[in-house]
Amino acid sequence: MEENVGSSLPKSSPSPTHSDLITSHLYYTGFVKGLYSDCLLRVMGPAFGDEGVVYRLHRLIIAQSPVIQEALEQHGGNSSQGLNLTFSDPSLTPLGLSLSLAHLYSSFAPPLLTSSLSSSNSPSTLLRSVLAASYALGVRNLWELCLPHVTHVLNDDTVKEWCDWCSAGYSWDGVQESIEEWLTLGLLKECCSHGNKETGNVGWPHGSKMERFVRVIAQIPFEWCKKVIEGGRLNFPSDMER
Repeated sequence: MEENVGSSLPKSSPSPTHSDLITSHLYYTGFVKGLYSDCLLRVMGPAFGDEGVVYRLHRLIIAQSPVIQEALEQHGGNSSQGLNLTFSDPSLTPLGLSLSLAHLYSSFAPPLLTSSLSSSNSPSTLLRSVLAASYALGVRNLWELCLPHVTHVLNDDTVKEWCDWCSAGYSWDGVQESIEEWLTLGLLKECCSHGNKETGNVGWPHGSKMERFVRVIAQIPFEWCKKVIEGGRLNFPSDMER
């Protein structure tokens, strides 16, 4: 029997509690193996192929997602004929969705997400996919669990992708603030060798660090560039204030 995607987990503790045992049973038996499923969920979208991806799930559990709950109610709570969902977000992938669905079955989401990001060839892309899936399913607590990872995957090469992605219309808080934090505190502090410890302001970069700062700022959208320049953390030389 084919298993749902996303079954790799860190090893469990040597002395599991009763709650751990229940969670493990729900995750491995219910989600990974798809046993005793009462709902076939077919998901369509740009990254899901011509026929979509089918998940063998359980109505009582996946109804935690308000989006899925609404879809189930439209079927009178009966999904014996299957449930179809279509997502147009191109950043939402089968793996990102699987990690989000796994979150509904267990408390394994934080270590599973960390493990998946660590082993991914493109952790930045995967993290955006999980965020997109949590947003599409309306699972806000998973979105919040993802937020601490954003600053860890931001760098000179990925920041523009994140700025563009964040500008695509996600209304939940956190990601934009993380990008702004990296641009104003992370990048600037790496590029600037002096500053005011009391105010937290940083000085103006010089030499190769100036070249790096300009290169990064030049590639991000204008509105993001404006936020950094007008953010109040830069101590501009008097001849450069304008």
